[in-house]
Amino acid sequence: MPRTNLILLALILTACATPTPLPTLMPVPTVLPTPTFAPTTTSVSTVSPTLPPTFAPTATATIAVPLIITRDANAFSREATVPILMYHYIEPVPPNNKDQLRADLTVTPEKFEAQLKFLKERGYTSIDLYQFYGALARGDKLPAKPVVITFDDGYGDLHEYAFPLTEKYGFTGTIFMITDFTDAQKSDYITWAKALEMARAGWRLESHTKNHPSLEGQSVEFQRDQLKGSMDALKKNLGYTPRFLAYPYGKFDQNSIKVLQEVGYWGAVTTNIGRHHSFGSLYTSPRVRVNGYNELPAFAQSLGEKAP
Repeated sequence: MPRTNLILLALILTACATPTPLPTLMPVPTVLPTPTFAPTTTSVSTVSPTLPPTFAPTATATIAVPLIITRDANAFSREATVPILMYHYIEPVPPNNKDQLRADLTVTPEKFEAQLKFLKERGYTSIDLYQFYGALARGDKLPAKPVVITFDDGYGDLHEYAFPLTEKYGFTGTIFMITDFTDAQKSDYITWAKALEMARAGWRLESHTKNHPSLEGQSVEFQRDQLKGSMDALKKNLGYTPRFLAYPYGKFDQNSIKVLQEVGYWGAVTTNIGRHHSFGSLYTSPRVRVNGYNELPAFAQSLGEKAP
């Protein structure tokens, strides 16, 4: 057969053949790189006279938890005038009472309500010691007329009388608790369950040591046990570390301040009378004492207000 015919025959056979299908290629999935998360660093603040922590609140499900942040460069130049009221018992005076000290420390519910009403009418807003601290440490803005309402010892009457009255007038308070007494369920003292109820409503629970000894003249080891022990007990029951102390009997020394700073307290209140504060004196903050004998004009005077 001629060469030309052979070539033509090959082309015809090729055209008639069933083509072999090409394999279908499945798309190759794009593999995204697994993101690498940098571990969150939990900063640990060491409290010292030269670098105390400052405050920023963050919300939890039930209690606002204070966090440690850095104070600013102007902290030691700041001052503020804030009355920190000091109460003990809020309850009716026991009948046939002959204990003059108890009478002095007891403000009746009627007097307490009159004082709260006066504060409300004069434009006061209650703050806690964390807000007070933030104002001095980094210049946080406070209400026009702030007041801190504190109660020493943590008596059981606070839940029955003080708590509903403060809620009625839109205020909150701070209880300085004697933690061993609450742990032991002493009948005169507030229970952890009731204290937590108040904390969830905006109250603060802070330290008044483990069992209320005078700290003045005590060893560093003794004071550390009292101050760190009460802090730990409050943290266990609150879920966060409390940062403020009321000195039992108002007694303290330089070792007290040193230990407070070492274990992480941000400040302490005394029984000294005054309304003026500075960042440099946060461990010796004065208060305004409210006793059972004071009538409303004396209460107003202690705040620098005109009598009603």
